[in-house]
Amino acid sequence: MPLRSMLEIVNVKKEIPSQFESVAKFSDTITTEDRISYVSLIFPHHKDVNPIIHELIKNNICHQTYTGALSTTPQNGSGNRHIEEIDKLFSWIEDSLSDCVDKLAVNSGSIYNASPETYKSIYTTSPEVFKNFKIAEYWGMFYPMGSGATSHTHFPYPISFAYYVNVPKGSSPFTLDGNDISVEDGMLIVFAGDMYHEVKKSKCEERSMLSGNVIFVPNIPEQSSWE
Repeated sequence: MPLRSMLEIVNVKKEIPSQFESVAKFSDTITTEDRISYVSLIFPHHKDVNPIIHELIKNNICHQTYTGALSTTPQNGSGNRHIEEIDKLFSWIEDSLSDCVDKLAVNSGSIYNASPETYKSIYTTSPEVFKNFKIAEYWGMFYPMGSGATSHTHFPYPISFAYYVNVPKGSSPFTLDGNDISVEDGMLIVFAGDMYHEVKKSKCEERSMLSGNVIFVPNIPEQSSWE
């Protein structure tokens, strides 16, 4: 093939169908620089619910990890919602997840962070309706003196969280992607499920928390069938 013909083929600019124009524009602006690794919040009512949840964790321990930490059995995200303190906490977490993921999605290169116009052009709905998250599972963790957790991820879950129930003086930090995060009573940390995290050996007794995983359940309107 003559060189001129090859260059003409390479330089051909393909027409973008109108319904994908907003996506194309969005893809030209994405960057992965300065992406944050977690979002943290404080539950406003932690002083009311944490003492009860701490006792629930202690009373339902059934497993010891090889690092010495104690855990409950994993629960379905809807499990134990009949307990007022659990329901109050988890309702707040689920209400907060959309804003948390919005922050995690900044500079992620994901269309999740696209403009409302892009959402409507693709899904014929607004981001507020589309962005829906639910707690899939959770479990309680209790750390005696000298216990911890080795580095691990929660993949294939997309989003995970750690909620701190009882954090005595001298408690180990939450180490995420090699960085230590100081924790306190009532603190919620939301992060991507494929991020490595660990807990260094505890230097105190009675440290407790809830660990959980989140699923993304978008409300996508029913569309016309393919032909």
